[in-house]
Amino acid sequence: MAQISFDSLVAKRAQREADRLKVGKIPVPGTDDYLLCRKPTEGKMMDLYARFQAARSTDEILAVVDDGLYHCCKQLQDPKLREAIGVKDPLDTVPALFDIPTRDTMGGDLFRFLGFIPSSESAEGGAGEDAKDDSGEDAAPENPAKN
Repeated sequence: MAQISFDSLVAKRAQREADRLKVGKIPVPGTDDYLLCRKPTEGKMMDLYARFQAARSTDEILAVVDDGLYHCCKQLQDPKLREAIGVKDPLDTVPALFDIPTRDTMGGDLFRFLGFIPSSESAEGGAGEDAKDDSGEDAAPENPAKN
């Protein structure tokens, strides 16, 4: 093992920034559809990771899944969606849309994308794949400061 070089440390920082901007796909089980997801803020990542590590029951795990999916998937944050499905509390959006097995599966994909659990060999279109929006363009913003 060798001491890490200055250039390698600088490259680590650039890779960390690129990883933060990465867009992934969370497949919706039983469909050909997916949700686009992005990594949340550093503070939200810390909150989700701490709660994920501390969870000791299915209820606690699903609460982290619901929170993570909501905060990472902009499609789920649309107030019009909440109104259409009759949900007032934003964190009730995910359980209103998906049953427990679906949330469990999607949560696993989300946690792999976030790096909370090891990635498995994912199928094409799986979580963490660089995503394109419906126009075929990269879904990641060109200037993240504007988002």
